[in-house]
Amino acid sequence: MAVVAVGLLALQWSLKILIVPWYVPIGTAFGAMLVLWSLTRRVGVIRIIVLVLLIGVAGFTWFTLAVGGKLPQYTGPLQAGKKLPPFRTTLADGSSFTQSDLEDGQRRALTFFRGRW
Repeated sequence: MAVVAVGLLALQWSLKILIVPWYVPIGTAFGAMLVLWSLTRRVGVIRIIVLVLLIGVAGFTWFTLAVGGKLPQYTGPLQAGKKLPPFRTTLADGSSFTQSDLEDGQRRALTFFRGRW
């Protein structure tokens, strides 16, 4: 199970699919439980080594997702209830758009698309 999870992670990275791989810590933790269960049946040096490695990988991936998966608190220039700083941009049709175009009282939603490279 753990080997499948790590293989899926390698496949995901090679295809450049940018999603959080929650299956890796779940798969390695499940694999560690299976190896631990197999140790109750028959103790072996290889099983102990595999168990230690799986616990290390599972612990590292859980820690990485718990600590590295959180975004920092937003402290940028935009805050609820405050005016936007002055800006000028070009719309898809080529026309100009500034912050004064937002001050006519109509509700709008601004979407910023950075693209994918």
